[in-house]
Amino acid sequence: MTDNQREYETIFILDPTLEDTKVNEEVERAGGVIRDQGGTIGDIEKWGRRRLAYEIGKRRDGVYTLIRYHAPGDTVRELERRLRLNESVLRVLTVVVDPRHKEMLAQMAAAPPAAAGEEGAPGGHGDEDESPRRRSRRDRDNDD
Repeated sequence: MTDNQREYETIFILDPTLEDTKVNEEVERAGGVIRDQGGTIGDIEKWGRRRLAYEIGKRRDGVYTLIRYHAPGDTVRELERRLRLNESVLRVLTVVVDPRHKEMLAQMAAAPPAAAGEEGAPGGHGDEDESPRRRSRRDRDNDD
């Protein structure tokens, strides 16, 4: 990866009427654009057919694909241009991956959270720093 490249994630939704071979061709075509423009593909996740949140062009389902890659900004522009011209593509979204976000995810994965019920865990019943329960006025008056 060179200095002018950043990490991106592009997700696109394909027409649900496409056959699996056509879906694979479209994914390979997108990967080819990235490679031809000088980018490197890190990961391709095919999420498959899923229900859309709202209708797009009278379609209720779509075939979702996520591509993670490193590339210069011109590559992203060209990839999105080609995907938007493709009639099989319903929607496209590209985001820049924030390196701080990746660090945070790595830290969270390294330190597993405490299970509920353990001391120090939220909702746990440990004796550490437990503040007394608030009592109603009626309960306090009855103590006298």
